[in-house]
Amino acid sequence: MAYSVDTTIQYRGYNTFKMIAPARVKSWMYGVEGLDSISHGLYVYCPTNQASAVRAKTRWLNSDGITQSVVDHSFAIEAGLFNWIKIQAIPVPIGAVQALTEIINFSGATFWVGLIKTEAGNTTTDFTENKAGQLTKITASGIYTGTIQAAQVVVANDRLPERLTTINSSIISISDGLAGLRTDVQAGRITLSDDTKGKIAGMTVDTTSLTFSGTGSYFRITSDGVSDFIRAGASSSSLSFRVDKNGKLYATGAVIDGDVTARIVTNSNKAGYAVVGYGPQGGSGIEYVNGSDSTKRFMWSFTTDFGVAFYLHHKPRIGIYPSGDIMLFDDVGPRLQIFSNDGTYLNDSTGVSRLFVSATNGDTLLQNKVNSHAIGVDNTGPYYIKSRIKTYF
Repeated sequence: MAYSVDTTIQYRGYNTFKMIAPARVKSWMYGVEGLDSISHGLYVYCPTNQASAVRAKTRWLNSDGITQSVVDHSFAIEAGLFNWIKIQAIPVPIGAVQALTEIINFSGATFWVGLIKTEAGNTTTDFTENKAGQLTKITASGIYTGTIQAAQVVVANDRLPERLTTINSSIISISDGLAGLRTDVQAGRITLSDDTKGKIAGMTVDTTSLTFSGTGSYFRITSDGVSDFIRAGASSSSLSFRVDKNGKLYATGAVIDGDVTARIVTNSNKAGYAVVGYGPQGGSGIEYVNGSDSTKRFMWSFTTDFGVAFYLHHKPRIGIYPSGDIMLFDDVGPRLQIFSNDGTYLNDSTGVSRLFVSATNGDTLLQNKVNSHAIGVDNTGPYYIKSRIKTYF
């Protein structure tokens, strides 16, 4: 393609490219990853008016350096003037990592182009050159310059092996050979030595804990196996939430929208409190405990023995069986037994039934302690039993 650097037609003292069709001038690759848009600026001259046509392109490249897409840019040229062409707010497509700016003239009249500039953003700014900013100054105290490109930069004092900072293409390494400390900074990663201590944006870090502390707020995470795992509150001495080393949680209150699963729910700091869960006597239920004397308590519980049971001081007092049977207990045993398919028994303290009402044959019996004498009634009539001999009245 026919293009050349023309020293005869200049603008602002700069040479131009003479674009004799077919011709293409392209920039070196530049990075666009992370940008939303870019803008181009260039100055174009032609002796004759030229209608709008594609005279510039933006070529988008992916991470492999392969062309992903190309955007055409059209503009007209006014004769006899250096036209400032502004191509603004070109969206950077997803996946584009680099780009090229191309100026083309495939079949049109010859034109000259110069001061080509591409920049990030939605607005094209005029071409300028900051020569002062490109100077490097070297003095006894340092080097003052712009960009430094090097395979590795080493910063050290008089004793290089003991303390140094190394900067290379992928990592910044800061180490202290005497103390055995090292900090590595890489893209997306910071690696610290095991006994690192210090502060990061108000956070205090040491080998076993991370502490956030500010006015009216305090939060600490600890892994030393001795202190609380988590502590939070207005200050280190005014906590509203903590988890101790055994995993127990303490809080001043809780609002829970979902389910709560626990073996026991209790509050032993009150004069009287309730325990919800699995009690020591077995089964599951709700138990009330006297806060000043924990031996005084009562509980309604679901158990494998009774079905539903009422306990007083850990002793059963009422049992309601799945079959429908009901029992009342004292400290010795059942005193009243109501069986759904047998009858009703009223027992004395020795376990002897003194009153029996049958559910099957109509017997009603009142007897003495040793079952030798009784009086009752059945379907035949009233009777009495003396010395275990039954006689009808």
